[in-house]
Formats: sequence, C-alpha cells, structure tokens
Amino acid sequence: MQDKRFYAIHFFNSPVRSAPMVGPSVALGAGLLVAIFALSALAMAAGSHESGMALAFAMAMGAPCINDFIQRETDLKAEAAGIFKKATEEKRALNETEKTRVDAIKAEMSTNAADIKREEFKLSLERDKSPAVSVGVNHEAEAPWLNLGEQVKAIFAASRKVKAVIDPRLMRPSMAVTGASEGVGADGGFLIDKPFAAGLMERTYKTAQLAPRCSNDPISGEANGMKYRVIDETSRATGSRSGAIRMYWIGEGDQLTASRPKFRIMSLELKKLTGLFYATGEVMADTATLGSVVNREFPREAAFMLDDAILRGVGAGTPLGIINGGSLISVAKETGQAAATFLSKNIAKMWSRLWVGSRDNAFWFINQDVEPQLDELSIPAGTAALEPRYVTYGSDGLLRIKGRQVIVIEHASTLGTQGDVVLADCSEYQLITKGGIRQDVSIHLRFDYDEEVWRFIVRADGQPKWNSALTPYKGTATVSPFVALDTRA
Repeated sequence: MQDKRFYAIHFFNSPVRSAPMVGPSVALGAGLLVAIFALSALAMAAGSHESGMALAFAMAMGAPCINDFIQRETDLKAEAAGIFKKATEEKRALNETEKTRVDAIKAEMSTNAADIKREEFKLSLERDKSPAVSVGVNHEAEAPWLNLGEQVKAIFAASRKVKAVIDPRLMRPSMAVTGASEGVGADGGFLIDKPFAAGLMERTYKTAQLAPRCSNDPISGEANGMKYRVIDETSRATGSRSGAIRMYWIGEGDQLTASRPKFRIMSLELKKLTGLFYATGEVMADTATLGSVVNREFPREAAFMLDDAILRGVGAGTPLGIINGGSLISVAKETGQAAATFLSKNIAKMWSRLWVGSRDNAFWFINQDVEPQLDELSIPAGTAALEPRYVTYGSDGLLRIKGRQVIVIEHASTLGTQGDVVLADCSEYQLITKGGIRQDVSIHLRFDYDEEVWRFIVRADGQPKWNSALTPYKGTATVSPFVALDTRA
C-alpha cells in the first residue's frame, strides 16, 4: 500500500483551479466538488474509500490535515535554522528576542508533532474500517535501484526546499520515515535499502582479518544481548575436568559415585559502533562518486574498528579483546634476548603453550615490522647450522610458522612490544552482532550548509570464550587458544 503523503505532495505541486465564473454559488460549488473528487481519487489510490473521502473533505474544506502539519514542521525548522544562521554569520550569541522565538518554535514543533501522530492514527483507523481497494499497481515504485549512488541521488532531489522531486521508490513502507521515528531519529529522512546495507556488511567482513574467523551468533528481535551457559573448566586434573565431572572404575556390586559439572555465565551485551558522513550537494549530485566513497571507505573503517576491538578492546563500552582477556598467555622473553627481536626459541615456546585443540585453527597475527625477523629465520641453514626451520614459504607464496599461516595486521603492536606476534584461534572468541550495518540519512539536519548527513551504526559485542588459561592433566605450564610474547626492551 502506498504512503498517502506521496499523493498529497504531488497534488500540492499540481495547479488546481476552480470552475469558470458562471455565478458565485455555482462556481464555488463546482470548484469544491471538483476539488473533493480529485482529492478523493488521489487519497483512495493509497487506501480505503472512507479514508480517501475523509482526507479529501478535510483538505477541500480547509480543515487542518496531516499535510498541513508536515508542512508546518518544515516551515518551523527553516525559521529556526535561519535564526541560528544569522547569529552565526554575525559572530554573536542569540539575543533575547531570538531566544524567545526559538523556544516558542520548539514548543510549537512539539505540539505539531503530536498533531501529526494523531492524524496518522486517525487515518490508520479509517483505512482499517474496510479492505483496501487496489487500483492497479505502481510499477515505478516497485522498480529496483540500479546502485547505491542512484538511491542517494534520489534522496538528495527529494530533500530540496524548492522544486523537490520525490522518487516513488523512496515512499515504500520499508524506507519512508517521518518525525520521531525509530528508523531515523528526530531529523526525518529515508533508510538505505536493505540490499545495499547487506552489501556493506559483506564488504566489512571481507576486509576484516579477525572478525570473519570468530564464532558469530547473529541476534534478532527485541534482544540486546546473549547469555551463554559455559562449562567452568580451568584444569584438566582429575576432579576438575569439565568443571568437576568424574568417572570411576568399579567392581561388580560397588556403589556408583555421583558428580556434576560446574557452569559459569558468559554475558554479552551489544555495544554500538557509529559513524557520521557529511556529503555536500556537489558530491550528492555525483552518483558515482558518492557510491564509491560509501562502499569503499565505510566498510574499511568498520572492519578496522571491529578487528581492533577483538584484539585489544578493554570491555568497557567495547568488546573485550584477546590481549586484555583473562585467558591470554604471554610467554617470557629469552635470557639476554636483545630488544626488538624475534627468535626461533620464542616460536617454540609460544607453540608449546597453544592448546592442542586449537592447533588446526590457529593463525599467527603479526605487525609488518616483524617480517624481516621471520625472513632471517626462513633462510636455509648451512651444514654447520643447528637452527631449526620453523618459518617457511609455501609454493602458494604464503608465509607459515610451524605450518600455520602468518597474517599481517595493522592492529598488532610494533616489533619488540607485547602483541607484535599473537598466536590465536579466533574460533574460541565469541562475537554477537545484530542487524548488520544500519544506515540512515537526514535530509534536514544541515540543509543550510547544503549537506546531507549519513549515520552508520554497527551493533556488536564479543569476548574470549575462555576466562582463564587451562592447567593440563600432566605438567604445570598452562595452555590457551591465545598466546603472545612479552615485551623485549
């Protein structure tokens, strides 16, 4: 069902003239009748017969209707913006008269917003009285967008104060939002079509190195987090496995001994990663440029921030990162080891502390400063050399340590600092996400600067599944899916 505001806008942009002057009462009656039928036809195309006639009579008789309130909201915003703009240009604060008027505008906008809500509610009740009458199909409104840039250009055209042109595809129920809507906030505007939002999220994960390798549980509905019941295991010693599960060898007729596992609750609450994008009128008019900027730069930044939080987030307002989690094992440097070096012995000891269950999934994440050190360790040894060859380049050109791939990331610390080399099994890191990337665009917030304001929101949280390292069944050196190397200063 199409939005009634779409038809109302097009009606007000079209000239409507009264009948010829054949007599005052006749002309008035004819003109009113023509107006009522014209308005009724337009309104009924968007809903039921009753709601169409009601809207037509209200508009023709001069009674305030939803379009009047919407136009009043636009006028009030323009007036307020003009007051602020004048004070800014004159490099001064608002005077008392201006302050009083701004306060009055705020109050009137609040009342006007309530009027809009009431009118929307009234129209919805009238529309629901009888089944909607479908008069053909608006195929133009159903046509897909060619690309993100085309949609953005349409939003720009619809936001112009003079001669606005509204693409009917913007009025789809899934895209049009007004006033204090959950979809776009108090500014008003349009949501970005879902296929493009999904595409941006896909590019984010293709750009990221850590996030795609994590365990990810998407959540939906009204949920804002997830709680996991996790076996609380910190030791593989008898009586501690699986949080105190035990089994016994017994003889015939012996009594069985009970045991039960110990659990802990791992709680994840969605955190919000946000960004604002200001687009000038010139950029908005260039479909290809804007589509390129949004599709390239925002996914890169979202991927960077998500990976950075997974590696080193503090857990307060951000996900809890691997380096700051309780399960990280940081291997000590060698006695007498020079600053800013990485040795074969460091590799051997880090590998020995990696939990055996993670060896098939682990990757070495390094800073590019470490690469020269690894290249030296990959040079074939001479006949007198005893240096083990842990570092190799495969036929595919990929660098590996102990058979596991090396991945260079920006987020790793510089050479010689803890976190410059991290051996991690990201499948043991739990991530939750909700709704992909949400994108909104405001067509009012900065209209006096000839700019559109885009808002991007990613909702996610995460933390290592392990809250501590694990003591093995035999031996005292703890193991973990996450291993780093102490600072070598």
